[in-house]
Amino acid sequence: MNPDPAAFPLGCDDPGLPRTYFTGFSSNYQCGRTDTFNLFFIPVGYGDGTPSPVDASVGYGRFGHGLLGASDNDADWVHLYSLSFSRPVFRVFSLGFEWDGTYERALSNGTRDAQFLRRLSLSAQLGTDSNFTLSLRGINGNGGFAIPGTNLAAAFHRRFRSGDELFLNFGTPAASATLDRFIVKYLFRFGGDAGT
Repeated sequence: MNPDPAAFPLGCDDPGLPRTYFTGFSSNYQCGRTDTFNLFFIPVGYGDGTPSPVDASVGYGRFGHGLLGASDNDADWVHLYSLSFSRPVFRVFSLGFEWDGTYERALSNGTRDAQFLRRLSLSAQLGTDSNFTLSLRGINGNGGFAIPGTNLAAAFHRRFRSGDELFLNFGTPAASATLDRFIVKYLFRFGGDAGT
C-alpha cells in the first residue's frame, strides 16, 4: 500500500524508497534523494559444495543518482565483476582468493571511475576443534563502495570438550588499514545448548 502523497512535503518522493541525505545527524531529513538500484546479475559457479569451488559473476545496470557528477535526473551505469575460488593445500591448509571490480560511468557527462578489491586468505585446520586464518585485503581506485587501503587480519578459534570456545583476533578483515588491535574472547557455556 502506498501512503497518501498528500502526506509528503511538497516535491518529496515516497519516503519508503531508498534515499540519500546530505545533512548530518539531527538535521532536517526532509526530502532526501531517491537512488536508483536496478542491476542485472549473471552468476556462474563450479564445484560449489566441494573443497574447491570457483564462482564468478557479472552485474550491470543503473545505480545511484549522479554519483560521478551526473545531473539530478540521471543515474550512473555500473558494471560489477567478481571472481573467487579456494583450494586445499597439503592436508591442513586452504588457500582462497577473491577479486572484485566496480566500473562506473556517469550517463550525463561520461565521467568514469573504477575500484578493485583483492583478497588472499590462508586457513589451517589445526585438528577437529581448532582453526587459524590469515587474510590480506587490498582495495585501490576511486569510486566503488569502499575506502582504498591494505589490511592484514588474523583469527584463531578453539572449541574445548566442555563446549567453551576461545577466539583470538588481530585486526579486522573489513578495515581500510591494518588495525593494531588484539581481541581475546572466551565463551563459557553452561547448562545446555549454544547460546545458554
